[in-house]
Formats: sequence, C-alpha cells, structure tokens
Amino acid sequence: MTTYSDVYKEAKQAAKQAFAMATPNPMVVTGGDKDYFVGEGLCGFAWVNVSIDARTQAGKAFRELGAESNYNGGWEFSFRSIVPEYRGQSVERMRSACEAFAGVLNDWGFEAKASYRLD
Repeated sequence: MTTYSDVYKEAKQAAKQAFAMATPNPMVVTGGDKDYFVGEGLCGFAWVNVSIDARTQAGKAFRELGAESNYNGGWEFSFRSIVPEYRGQSVERMRSACEAFAGVLNDWGFEAKASYRLD
C-alpha cells in the first residue's frame, strides 16, 4: 500500500533530479565600475500549491511532511522544504524542481501547481 509519505518521497526524488538537470541561463549584470557574471541566472523563489482540505487524512499527512498553510487555501511546499540543501537563488533550478514535484503529486491524483517569482 502506498502512503502519503511514499508519494512525498517520490515527488521529492523527481524534484531533485529535475533540479540537477536544470541548466540556468547565465547572465551578466552591468552597472557601476564592474560587470558581474551570474552563472546561475535569474534569482527568485518557487513553491508548490496543493489544493487539499486540511481536515482530510491527506491534508494532515502533508502538514506532517512539511507543507504550510497557503493563504489561498490548501497547502504549500516551499522549494526550501523540497531541496533544503541548496543555498543558491537560481529561479530556473527552483522552478524546474517544483514543476517536477507538482507533476508527481498530480500523477497521484492531487491538484498541485508549481509557481515562482523573480527576486
């Protein structure tokens, strides 16, 4: 029998693989006396929203797995809870990981959507 923890682990593994395979588009920031090369590309944040009632068994399980309440309803897994060892700011890597995480949740019948914003 598959548990919510198993689904979470599968989603997290897919996210880590997508993160590792992502290839950020490097950029150069100009201005002042010096130009700066940013190999990890644009900076930002990413997360996964899961539309699920917190009172259900799945909702309670996701809370125990690190999801936080989302102000739009349901739960939210931040990128940092999915790939906590990454300390960079590459929005392309984060977005890729969150899309893979959401994809696995959707495959298991949960309504999940990855979102991101630039910093």
